[in-house]
Amino acid sequence: MTTPGGINKYHQLLTVKVRPSQLVLDPSNPRINVDVEADRKYSNAEIVSDAVQIEILNKINMDEYRVAELKRGIERNGFLSGTGPIIVEKVDGTEKYIVLEGNRRTTAIKSILKEPKKQPESVLKTLELIEVKEFKYVENAFFDKDEIIDILLGTIHITGPVAWGAMEKAYYIYKTYQRELEKSAIRSGFHINTDVVKKLAGIFNCNNSEITKSLRVYRVYQQLKANEYKLDSKKFTLIEIAVANKDMRSKYFCMDSTCHFSDQGMERFNVLCLEPNAPISNPQSFNQFKYIFRNGEEKNISEIENGISDIETVYNRVKENKHESHILDQLKEIHSKLLSLNVVGFAGDEEEKHVVDSIARVVNHKLVKIFEDEESEEQEYGDWYYPESVDELLNIESWKIQEIIKDTLRNRPNNTCVKEKLPTLALKQLEIITSGQPRERVIHYMTKELETMIENGLVKDYLGGKNQRVRLLVD
Repeated sequence: MTTPGGINKYHQLLTVKVRPSQLVLDPSNPRINVDVEADRKYSNAEIVSDAVQIEILNKINMDEYRVAELKRGIERNGFLSGTGPIIVEKVDGTEKYIVLEGNRRTTAIKSILKEPKKQPESVLKTLELIEVKEFKYVENAFFDKDEIIDILLGTIHITGPVAWGAMEKAYYIYKTYQRELEKSAIRSGFHINTDVVKKLAGIFNCNNSEITKSLRVYRVYQQLKANEYKLDSKKFTLIEIAVANKDMRSKYFCMDSTCHFSDQGMERFNVLCLEPNAPISNPQSFNQFKYIFRNGEEKNISEIENGISDIETVYNRVKENKHESHILDQLKEIHSKLLSLNVVGFAGDEEEKHVVDSIARVVNHKLVKIFEDEESEEQEYGDWYYPESVDELLNIESWKIQEIIKDTLRNRPNNTCVKEKLPTLALKQLEIITSGQPRERVIHYMTKELETMIENGLVKDYLGGKNQRVRLLVD
């Protein structure tokens, strides 16, 4: 196994075979323990004790960790060692091995062996001896044992093939960051240290912003829990959204340099997300609230906080007001430019005639039609005028660009495509050929509207294979 950070010569992973009864589950496994304050060192006697092991097995054997799926696979095919390494470390003074990596698979094995009579001999045979990788630390002056284990597990679960959930990742990053921050000894107390952030980004093979985001999210989670707000792991995603936007975290939740909300900020999060029947219960409604915060007024926020109106009602109202304001600004700009147009130098050549004709057609299709049919804006994509040139495309309203994006994704297999290719696919669908600077302007316009759709929960942005992809969520 290869790991980054130059640590290969400071540890070994030796292949050994052990009986399942020799394997003990890790009480510090991030899947079951994401509380740094409650994180404690267990003695070897405690780790191997029946009481601790039964408690951990019951925690991991919950539906949310999908151990039942692993059990079904083993019961069907037997245990296959090639599904990924189980990494263990010998517990000093015993014949036991603590499982550093592979706690879910170990739980599945132990659960099956509780009732061996239910299994065929062919399955039990594969469970007699389990092939594992025994971790051996090599003493050195550069990395202590915990650092190497962090790098080893972090590269598997943070950016690797067997990812933890956001909460487990943030806990692990925070725990590692705290240890590295203490080593730096620049100043006491929690703060964002760019050098330490860069070091963790290198260790876990991700960018600096991912590390910083995880630190902010975990600090707020820890703070809310310490202040006895009714918090569960399902709210973790909402904390992520709350701190993702700079204006929202600093101006609304009043996050300080220690990555904690102010008292008012905590209470605002409580009212919005934690209280019974709170207005925000999922990422989509929080994204709508974020849109209201960025584009609405204080009275809109107050309506939601005081339960006067629901988020969707306020969101639709703010969106409509912004749309109307945007159109008015555009009309004023067009009017001003037409008034300032100098027609004295009009030569009447073919190119100028073509542009004038194009402007006349746009005016006819867009402005004149407003007076002829007040409901034209409510028509579906197929009913309104298709842009036939880059100029026309760059001058249509935002909501129509979004309809073009929707229509492009509808025509793709599974309503998905590579994110950076979407503008090209849209232009091809519209039969508009362009290059150079005009093309760059189209890509910028479409990408901006695409990001708005992602923020509003209309389109999902995700990593598919090696490419960032987008999928239409709302038709």
